[in-house]
Amino acid sequence: MIRPDRDKFFSNREIYKLLSDWEQLGDRAVITEYRHNPVTTAWLRLLAQSNRMFVFIDSRTPEL
Repeated sequence: MIRPDRDKFFSNREIYKLLSDWEQLGDRAVITEYRHNPVTTAWLRLLAQSNRMFVFIDSRTPEL
């Protein structure tokens, strides 16, 4: 598995904003595995209008 450089990954402003302060109420994540090896992840969280990302609908609809 090729992993991105952690510092480079988190230096992306949008990724940092999405993942900073993870484990807030409503945050969810899943890791898929194949033969006990992690393959990919997906996460969602509820964001406020002031902290919205790519496809903001409203503060009650999570962004994936």
